[in-house]
Amino acid sequence: MPIYKYRCQSCGDVTEVIAKMSDEPPTECKSCGSAKLEKIVARTAFRLSGGGWYAHGYDGASNSETATSGGDTSSDD
Repeated sequence: MPIYKYRCQSCGDVTEVIAKMSDEPPTECKSCGSAKLEKIVARTAFRLSGGGWYAHGYDGASNSETATSGGDTSSDD
């Protein structure tokens, strides 16, 4: 389930809520009881690193050297 963050516009308290996408958002601040909550857009922990489909050939450009040599372009002659 996704984690959503909400900031109270009255007291500034930030609350994290684990909820389904179909669940209703919180209606009041747990610290001060105010109904002025705004959803915060936060960074995710998802990261693509290393080689793979997203780094080699996903954009549709054809790179025959990478495809034929297995990505190793160095030569040790």
